[in-house]
Parts: sequence; structure tokens; C-alpha cells
Amino acid sequence: MDINKLNENYRAFKSLGLDGFLKIIEEEVNRFGTLMTEADVPIEADETSEERVIRFPAIKITENWGVKNTEDRAILETLMKNVVGGTVEAKLASVNDFMNYQPGLAVPKILSNLIFLQIFSNIIEEYNASTAGFLFEAFLAGLFLGEQVQDPEQVGAAAGSLPIEDVNLMIRRAIQAGDEADVEEAIVPYSLKVLSPGTDLKGSFKNLVDFFAEGRSQKIIYLVVTKMGAGTLAFNEFDITPENFLDYIGHEEFKMQHEIAPVEFTFGVDDTPAANVKITAGPVVRAKIINGEVIPRPPTRPKGRFMQYDEIEAEEIITQKINPAAIADEVALSKVTESGEVRLNPEDLLVAGETYKVNAKVGEKEYTTTGKRTSSSKALYGNEEDLYSQLKTMERGPEFWQKIVDSPGYISRKQFHIAPGYFRKQSREIGVLDLYPPKLVQIANQYAKDLSNNLIAIYNSLSSLSININKFFLDVDEGEMSRNQHGMGAVKDAGRLNYHTKKAVEKTE
Repeated sequence: MDINKLNENYRAFKSLGLDGFLKIIEEEVNRFGTLMTEADVPIEADETSEERVIRFPAIKITENWGVKNTEDRAILETLMKNVVGGTVEAKLASVNDFMNYQPGLAVPKILSNLIFLQIFSNIIEEYNASTAGFLFEAFLAGLFLGEQVQDPEQVGAAAGSLPIEDVNLMIRRAIQAGDEADVEEAIVPYSLKVLSPGTDLKGSFKNLVDFFAEGRSQKIIYLVVTKMGAGTLAFNEFDITPENFLDYIGHEEFKMQHEIAPVEFTFGVDDTPAANVKITAGPVVRAKIINGEVIPRPPTRPKGRFMQYDEIEAEEIITQKINPAAIADEVALSKVTESGEVRLNPEDLLVAGETYKVNAKVGEKEYTTTGKRTSSSKALYGNEEDLYSQLKTMERGPEFWQKIVDSPGYISRKQFHIAPGYFRKQSREIGVLDLYPPKLVQIANQYAKDLSNNLIAIYNSLSSLSININKFFLDVDEGEMSRNQHGMGAVKDAGRLNYHTKKAVEKTE
């Protein structure tokens, strides 16, 4: 290596420029790669350690990933081609399988999945929500051979508008037909959201209405990535269609509560069901029934006609008064007889051993609608019930959408809000990714053992070369000797890269 020549060129740095410096590296690559033998190659410490670390070169995260026929897009497609799965759910499942270490996995799959994790982790962790969302759109478009929607003309929307669809993805689903499976391919519009757990899903009411009113598609899929903390990401999908539009957009109030359904029980034998009101009133009473008349057990010192209670031959029973509210329509307490159900009266008693039916709480608590409208719903459709009630009964055709176009929310360009608890209840849970940094390092170390020493050396040399070139040109505050050292380091890295790459190619021939 001609150090004097490098120093001379370095001192003439201002006139040298990038092309000149890279030319020096190119010359040294050829010389270094030709003259160096295997014994001459400096061994990095991490190449011989039990836990080999692959230092991937920094991947340029770019919005051009979402644009077809660009160089950046072509690079991403090459990098990601071995992350299998035709749907978002399938790809998440594939990556999760990879994260459970699989010995002997093919090198292309190892590299594609490791780079996927690196890129996705950087997007989510290194950028704010708005920027992360935009870059995620571009990444997903490249991953599914689709395109990011950056111009209304791409999707046939009105000029100057902002389409509600963020990306169009090529989705491939296996369609089972008898003993064979066909693959159905479709371009599917998606809207993507990156949210924290307690954040509403928001969007333009007008843009969403225009999507359906203009007939661009009969479905848009919302993909929601929720940052759960400590690197954990939860993925949910739900479809908005004309038929369920009002279920999501301007949805009714909901709360965590039990489902109410008819339940039969035998009083005094089964536990009394937890109805939405208390069924019984007053204390439990032991009594005997004569000709339909209830004769309660007398007190300790009986008086009058109750003195003959013990002489009554009827069997003693347990009874309790009915809470008058339990016979209301929403509770509907009734007695089950051989001829059917008989609604009870306030003066009737519950008798042990008899079967009754009541509308009661069943199952675990779930989010259910209350029938009341939210403030968001009123902002979109107006405070009065007329428009909202009309829309619920209308067929989903041109008249339906015209009614919404005339609504207050459309005219004033309001945002719709979908509460986080609501859309999670209504959506499909399609996967979880654990991108906790120590776990990613552990996974990379495990797979590094399966990669050849040459392959690890290639990536380490390439990473070091990139670092030294950047420091040579960009670390303007460093002293002359330090920058000179970075320049010489880049030359050495280039030689190592040349040598190890040739070795790897020879092994595959």
C-alpha cells in the first residue's frame, strides 16, 4: 500500500473530492485482493468468538420503497424475497417462526428475516408516530409488491383530494378446493395506523366517504399496529364495507358488560342468576301451601290459627317475595310450566323446587354497545336522531352516500373516531412481534453460528468500510491524522471485502 500517495491525496482533499477518494479505494481493492493470502487476512475478534455478530451495513430507509420501478424498491424486493407469506398475517407468522431458532435454515431465509427485523425495528423505534407510519407504508408496499398511494390519480380519486387508502397491496390467499389449493391474488386497499394502546383510531370522514361514494372499492382494510411497550407490537385488521360502515364510523357508545340472555334456574336448588336487577325481595320464608294459600311457619310462640301449623299435612317449602322490578320486560321473570312460560305478578312468590326463566348476565364481560350515540357520532351525523336513524334503515346505494355527503361531518370535514377498545373487539388479531432489542441480538447470535465465516466477514467488512468512508468525509472536527487513519482503514476494509467475497463465490462454484 502506498502510504505516501494516500497522504499526498489526503492533503489535497479539497480538490480530490469523493470520486478521487473512491478511486483510491478501487485501486487498493484490486491490489489488496490480488496480493493477500488467507494467512494475511486480519482476523476480527468477533469472527472467532463463540457468539459471532453480523454487522449488517445500514439499510437506507426510503419512501421510494413504495414506488414501483425504482432502484431502492428493487433492492428491497431482493432483500425481502425470502420472507414468506402472501398476507400480512402469514408473513407475521413466518417471522415469528424464524424468531424461534431453527437450526439448519437456508442462508437466504436467515438474511432476509434478519434484515426484515432490523428494518422494521428501526422504523418503529427511531421515528415519531407520523414519520414511522409513512415509512411503514412504503416498507409494506415493497414487501407485498404493491404501491404507496401518494397521488389521488393513482386510485382514481378527485384531483387535490387525499385518498383514504395509504397502500395497495398484492395479497395472495390459498383457496382450498377439494384436495387441491389454488392461490387467489388481489390488489387490496389498506389504511395503516401506528398507535399507542389508549389512542383513538382517527381519520378523515370525507375521504373515507369519498372512497365508497366514488366506487373505488367495496372494502378497505385497516391495519393497526399498537406499540404495547418494551418492543412488543400487536397487529389487528378489520374491514370497513358499505354494510358495516355505521358500525365503525360514528359507532354507538359501548361499555364492558355481560351479555344478557334468557336463563332457566330452579329456585332453591340452583344459584339465582345475576340478572340486571335483583330478582327477589325480603327474607327467605319457610311455609306450607294449602289450596294455593301460603301459610308461613309460625314464630317460636305461635298464636291464633298458626298454632295448628304442625298439624298441616302439606310439605314445608322455601319461598321468597319477588322484586316488582323483576317482572319488567327487560328482566321478564316467568315460571316454566308444562304448558309453557307464565309471566309472574308482583304478589306471586318464588317457590323452591320450581323452574323459572329470567333475562340474566351470561359469560365473561365484553365490550357491548349501549344503544346511545357518542359525541363523535353526533358531530358526524348531527345531534338529532333523524339522519342517523334514516341511514341505519337505508340500502347502501347512491342515495345512502348522498345523505352522508349532505351530513354535517362531511360538509365541515370532521374526523371520525373509533375508540381503541371498540376496534380491538371488532377486529382480527393477526399477530404479535417482539422486537425487544436484547431478544433481537440473541436471535442474530443464534443464526450467526449457522452462517459461514466468510459470509460474516463480508458483512462485517462492508459495515466497517461504510463507517470509515463516512468518518473520512463527515468528521470535519477530527484532526488531520485521525481522518487520515479513517481513510487508510477504508482501504483495508475494501481489501478484506474483496478477499472474503471471492472466497464465498469460490465455495458456491
